[in-house]
Amino acid sequence: MREKNYRDDPFIANEWEVLESFLCRAYLFTIFGYSAPTSDIDAVSLLKDTWQRNPLKEVAQIDLINTAPSKTLEESWNEFFVRDHYGIHTEFRTTRLARFPRRTCDAFAAATLLCEPWAESRPLPEFQALEELQRWAQPLVDEEVAYRENGSPFSCTKG
Repeated sequence: MREKNYRDDPFIANEWEVLESFLCRAYLFTIFGYSAPTSDIDAVSLLKDTWQRNPLKEVAQIDLINTAPSKTLEESWNEFFVRDHYGIHTEFRTTRLARFPRRTCDAFAAATLLCEPWAESRPLPEFQALEELQRWAQPLVDEEVAYRENGSPFSCTKG
């Protein structure tokens, strides 16, 4: 197996730079289907080095969405975890991203930092068409605009 180089191709190099930019300040880090195999030394090293520079990692959450055995995933990602700030999911629907779409960090912060968990009043429903998803998300986008323009709080309720 040949060694991967994530810096030679300009497009791939840029994608890694964007990832690093977000990951070094992420509050939630969700990984879809990637198990961080020991054979992928460069990618794991890039992720780990960036994550270690994140000043929020002590309170941040990592969620893995993967069908591999939990023990295998815990061993692969162990160097990324801080205490028990991680979750392993076999399907997207059980993640915070699906349970609190467009409010994931807000809901997580309310639950962990303020001890005021939100009721799961707006889980992501299933859609047949992109337009349906866009119509469903529009009130959330409108709330975000109102917050930016005049500080109006989000309408998510606390449990």
